[in-house]
Amino acid sequence: MLNKLGGWLGLKSEPQANNNVITITDEDQETFGLEVHTVPAGDIDGLYELSGHFIQIGSYNTALKCFDHIIEIDASDFIIWDAKGTLLRDMGNYIEAFKCYEKALQLSPDDPKIWHNYGLALSEYNRIDKAIECYKKTIELNPRLAGTYTNLANLYYSQNKTSKAIEVFKKAIEVDPKEAKAYYNLGCLYNQIGQKEEAIKYLDNAVELDPHYEMAWEMRSDVLRDLERYEDALNSYEKILELNPNSVFALFNRCSTFDKLGRYEESLQETEKLLSFQSQIPKIWLLHARALAGLNRYEEALESLNKELKLSPNDEQVLLESKMILDKLRLRNQTK
Repeated sequence: MLNKLGGWLGLKSEPQANNNVITITDEDQETFGLEVHTVPAGDIDGLYELSGHFIQIGSYNTALKCFDHIIEIDASDFIIWDAKGTLLRDMGNYIEAFKCYEKALQLSPDDPKIWHNYGLALSEYNRIDKAIECYKKTIELNPRLAGTYTNLANLYYSQNKTSKAIEVFKKAIEVDPKEAKAYYNLGCLYNQIGQKEEAIKYLDNAVELDPHYEMAWEMRSDVLRDLERYEDALNSYEKILELNPNSVFALFNRCSTFDKLGRYEESLQETEKLLSFQSQIPKIWLLHARALAGLNRYEEALESLNKELKLSPNDEQVLLESKMILDKLRLRNQTK
């Protein structure tokens, strides 16, 4: 039985008069009083189901105790060792997680899922070389797991093995043409090595497969700006803002793009929206000043630049732009 308020659920195994049951104590005494649940002794399925409930509500230590009960009943169940390892990994207890995965692999050495999970834990713990070996073993046992290729390629990328990473990402797409993450990562890699048109091709695929993939839209807009395809970049920002109306990334870069295109009214509207909730970011004040200067509102532009300087006193770009605006002010006053 679950705690309806989502409170901490403790599991206790105390000596019972009835040795035919395992007693599970569900404690929220202030609200409900003591609640006791029983699972028939030897009921692995019942304990496993209950552990799932505890995981779902975030009571991980209680779920671990459920797994320990199952292991007491049947220590040869490799599925439980794998599940316990994954829960320990999620809790950040990697050393104990490794022990569980190793036990699971002793019992079932040809299970690709266990090798994959072990590799994931190792990679999170920064044991990259050993994680790579685990992913290679996974692929050897089951070459149709696109997610394993993606994880393996990411590890090659972390080692600056760009060509190898690209090769493995492409293998992930070959295995599963709908693996949006692989397309995204390929787009990032091609952008990094300067092949921006190739990057756009893969990023287009990523957002087509997953229109809610905000990071892919962000990278796509960056590459489009680099290619000076500003209108296309603006369309990407619109998509990001549909997903996340307060995206500082999209609002800021849309302002910057308006500024580059000389669309100062639109830039001013965007910067004022940003400043309503992000007034401590110096570069927004700089964009705000540029928009005002572009509209010949020089005195107000100087005020914005002064605010930027208070936040970033050593910004040489602001000092330069302040001088330029002052020069324009003097010129305007001389022509009156």
